[in-house]
Amino acid sequence: MTYPLFAGGLGLIALILLLLGLRIMLRRGWFLTWLKGTLAVGMVLVAAGLALAATDLYSYHSLAKQSEIATLSVEQIDQQRYRVSVFLPQGEAQDYELLGDLWQMDVRVLRWKGPFASLGLQPGYRLDRLSGRYLRLEDERDRERSLHQLSGSNTGFDVWRLLHASGKQNWVEASYGAATYMPLRDGARFSIQLSSLGVMARPLNREAQEAVERWD
Repeated sequence: MTYPLFAGGLGLIALILLLLGLRIMLRRGWFLTWLKGTLAVGMVLVAAGLALAATDLYSYHSLAKQSEIATLSVEQIDQQRYRVSVFLPQGEAQDYELLGDLWQMDVRVLRWKGPFASLGLQPGYRLDRLSGRYLRLEDERDRERSLHQLSGSNTGFDVWRLLHASGKQNWVEASYGAATYMPLRDGARFSIQLSSLGVMARPLNREAQEAVERWD
């Protein structure tokens, strides 16, 4: 097909659309009908967005001034290979396999401001990722890495990511917290706490305390 023929075809389609548009505009009451249709479509789109946001926010938990958000226990299954169990205050538990010498947990936090804070809406958090890390730079660069997504909604709609990327956080602050890397050791147990100071990991038993002291 030549460009003149292609351009002529597009021109014919444009002319037909123009005539149809003028015919609709000459009818009485067309504007009110168009306005109602546009408003209805807009309301459906807003409702869908709010439903997706509600589904995503449902995966967050309320945060007190300082809360224990999880406990973590470590079981060694091979050299630099561990089974890490994460226990939540709600009674849920999940096992993950980590590779390396250290572990870290990342947490997403929503802190409400303005009218939302006046309504008494508490900050919310969601466990985000659990990852392993090697002490030796060569291992970190060359060996297999481990990273696990801990939670999230199934819709693909991410309120926190949208707020964090926009940078406009007048009514809600979307922040990111990460516990300092802590040593992986067989039998160690840690408490993961979240406060205004950020995410903290504290040893719960002798194995964890000795691992931290030796690593320091």
